[in-house]
Amino acid sequence: MSRKRWEKKETVNGTSLTLLLSLLLICGCGGGEQPPRGVILIVVDTLRADHLGCYGYSRDTSPAVDLLAKDSLVFENCYSGAASTGPAMAGLMTGRYPGDVRVKSNFRNLPGRALTLAECLSETGSVKTGAVVSNYVLRSRGKKGFAGTEQGFTYYDDTTDETEKNRADYFERRATGTTDAAIKYLKGIGGESFFFWVHYQDPHGPYTPPRPFEGRFKSENDPAEEDLLQVNPTETGRSGIPNYQVLGQERRASAYIDRYDEEIAYFDSELSRLLQYIEERGWYDDCLIILTAD
Repeated sequence: MSRKRWEKKETVNGTSLTLLLSLLLICGCGGGEQPPRGVILIVVDTLRADHLGCYGYSRDTSPAVDLLAKDSLVFENCYSGAASTGPAMAGLMTGRYPGDVRVKSNFRNLPGRALTLAECLSETGSVKTGAVVSNYVLRSRGKKGFAGTEQGFTYYDDTTDETEKNRADYFERRATGTTDAAIKYLKGIGGESFFFWVHYQDPHGPYTPPRPFEGRFKSENDPAEEDLLQVNPTETGRSGIPNYQVLGQERRASAYIDRYDEEIAYFDSELSRLLQYIEERGWYDDCLIILTAD
């Protein structure tokens, strides 16, 4: 697919994306065009559109995302099927609403009989399928609390080797490790068509960006004039700070926004590294690259 710059902005939801990807890889784009070399689906955990430069955000959080957007069709309204990772990914991978496949919350398993995008493509025998995921709730079958989203993938790397700051029983893989694993997989791609899903955990909280991103952004609000947030007893963020998100004694909302933006900048730097590799392989113009959030 040739690189193009579109101004048109449309609306899409996760349930329509699954069928679209299947048709593109198997049948091509219509009008005599060949199918794309491959489809690379990049999903970013808890990423807000209104904190990205391509959607008008004032801070320089997302130079790589913004450059990709300039070469892409940008959706003005894009709706996730759910507000948590497990159901959202179950919906995206099946093309159905999470309730239809009975995945209404995290740690609810996708039924084996649910047909996924990866299964549709694998059954053709001509499309290689692989995934690198970095959220604890997307673990494969055979692991405690598995999600079932590995259905149809011939390669599924769900390594999560770092403990969350405030939850010792939750594990994740930071963006650097995710990009390393993604590039490792892509190096094994030969001449076949492929569908590759990579799921970045950052900027999911707690917001602990590594150096040199920590401290990059600083609110101009006067700390003395800021209202302090309460710490909620549960993981909800309504009217306060979720208990697993607390950073020391910090209670100012602006400080959490600063750290969140720094996490986005960290992810963006790793996205840049991944896109650079894709371009070095000569795939940037020949693959369908999709970036979305869960």
